[in-house]
Amino acid sequence: MTYREWISPRKLREHYVDHAVPDVQEANKQLFLAVAAGVVRARCQGVICDPRWFRPFAFDDSNPNALPPDVELSVKDAQQKWGDESSHQVTTEFNAR
Repeated sequence: MTYREWISPRKLREHYVDHAVPDVQEANKQLFLAVAAGVVRARCQGVICDPRWFRPFAFDDSNPNALPPDVELSVKDAQQKWGDESSHQVTTEFNAR
């Protein structure tokens, strides 16, 4: 298995945030806030994004996927924030599209 350092917001939420936050909508919100605060780094086309770039998107309950789908989020940052359990490590097998 190959460990991935960067994954989509949806996969990161499913593997790291959902176990810590019982409500999916709240998990989406917590993930967005972590990215907007710079706690979880985001990158687009290989370039790390300034967290201030996400603040104008302001999380809205009617739009739980406020993070753009083309960004990738740092697995290492998610592990530091929501825990580093081996069962939450994401492999390429889980990321097959």
